[in-house]
Amino acid sequence: MTQPTVSVIIPTLNAGSAFPDILERIHEQKDTGDVEIVVVDSGSTDGTLQVAQQSATKTIIIPRRDFNHGGTRNLAISETHGELVALLTQDAMPDNDQWLFYLVEAVMSDDEVSGAYSRQIPHPDTPPWIRHQMAEHGLFSDQPRIQQLSNPQSFDTFDPGDRLRLCTFDDVSSIIRRSTWEIHPLPEAPFAEDLEWARDEMIGGKKIVYEPRSRVIHSHRRGAIHEYKRAKIAHYRLYQLFGLRLVPTIPLLFRYSLQNIIRLTKWALQERPVHFNDVFMAPYVAVASTLGQYAGAKKAYQQ
Repeated sequence: MTQPTVSVIIPTLNAGSAFPDILERIHEQKDTGDVEIVVVDSGSTDGTLQVAQQSATKTIIIPRRDFNHGGTRNLAISETHGELVALLTQDAMPDNDQWLFYLVEAVMSDDEVSGAYSRQIPHPDTPPWIRHQMAEHGLFSDQPRIQQLSNPQSFDTFDPGDRLRLCTFDDVSSIIRRSTWEIHPLPEAPFAEDLEWARDEMIGGKKIVYEPRSRVIHSHRRGAIHEYKRAKIAHYRLYQLFGLRLVPTIPLLFRYSLQNIIRLTKWALQERPVHFNDVFMAPYVAVASTLGQYAGAKKAYQQ
């Protein structure tokens, strides 16, 4: 296989102390041909910009108010030259020196593949409910997948949960073809731009590949307020894209909140060693997440 040129784009905002190591890990990638790194920064004040200017091929600066998950990535891609474009977040650490090679291989092995995405390995101190959530979304599996509609016109016949699973794609760590992006750029969206892009590609008859040999270390420890906000915007978008509404009524809101309190607390108590802060936080996160799911989908449903 002739190695294509590859561009790696990273949106940044106060990327933190691990960012220099992430850039170094990208420079260490093997068997990937020429690689350029383009960072688009939206107002960092912690030295991220200076690190990017020293290590990246190109750095773009935008006002913080102009950041948009899809639009900002499109801006960065427009400034690259690679045949393939890898999308990486500022906190996703490539786990080895062939992270990029396996993404490239997944796309180049089949002309019908529009994009591929990586396995995500949670940090050791990640709360158990985040690990379970990653597993439920197929981001932690060690089994490769090819996602394709045998009949693109059948998409609407699937139930909302199956539509979501079929279109799973995550630009925490992924790769797309430039030729595809030129025809079908990422949608300008506040959230789930990657899922919307993958959905439209698959409806158009293309394939998406999950390649677990490409691994990044990535996860978050979110408090209850953050969990509510994230769940709300996520389920607003998931209803828009797939018609997914997990918590449609007030009675179910109370029922599922109680079930989630029990489930998350159980997971926290099963940890060895037990982290009592997680046990304490589990009920709050459970209620916040369920309430966010209800509020987000309800808002989209009423529009």
